[in-house]
Parts: sequence; structure tokens; C-alpha cells
Amino acid sequence: GEARSGPWGVFVVEVRGPGRVAFHSMKEPNKYLCIRPHDKISLKGTGGKFCDLYVHDLGNGFVSFESCEHRGQHVGILPDGKAKDPSDTGRGHHGQFWVITKDMPNPNADSAAVSLK
Repeated sequence: GEARSGPWGVFVVEVRGPGRVAFHSMKEPNKYLCIRPHDKISLKGTGGKFCDLYVHDLGNGFVSFESCEHRGQHVGILPDGKAKDPSDTGRGHHGQFWVITKDMPNPNADSAAVSLK
């Protein structure tokens, strides 16, 4: 898939408050991942309220990301690297991410900062 090199590949995570983050695109420097009304996820966010996500700790180093503005809608990536409909994602397989921080030893340090489960 295109998970590492495609539009959903690499992001800078901005902390927006306790348990809240936003994903700033490395490919499109002025854009953010956002969940807009009517179940749409895109990279057309400008950093506003549709870009804020709650972080849910799922254990074992995995998290899910839920829209702060549209509760119940989660970030999800399909195996082919395409975004999944946020209302169909939840905290299931496509909505679980393993977080890699800069301080963690990682043989693939140049890969995505958030990895699919």
C-alpha cells in the first residue's frame, strides 16, 4: 500500500491539550488531517476544530484517534493505504495505531511516526 509514501504517510503530531492531538502533514506542509461533517476524512484541514482528535489508549502501545468535533468518528486506514470512512472505523483493526516516538529505538526510524496494527 501507500501508507508510508502516500498522502496518509507521515505526520507531525501536535499536542493540542490533555489527550488531544492534531496531525500536520509532512507532504502538504500547510495542511492537517481533518474529519469534516458527513463522514469525510481529508488532508484539507487548516488546523481548526475539525483537526483536533482525542487519543484513546488501547494498551500494548496502541491508540485510536477520535474526532473531538464529531464524537464516534475515528481515523482509520485500510490495508491499501486509503482512508476508511470515519463512522465505520471505531476502535477496530483499521483504527488502531502503534505510536513510535523519536526517543524509541526503531530500526525503521525513517518510516511513519504512526504505524498500523
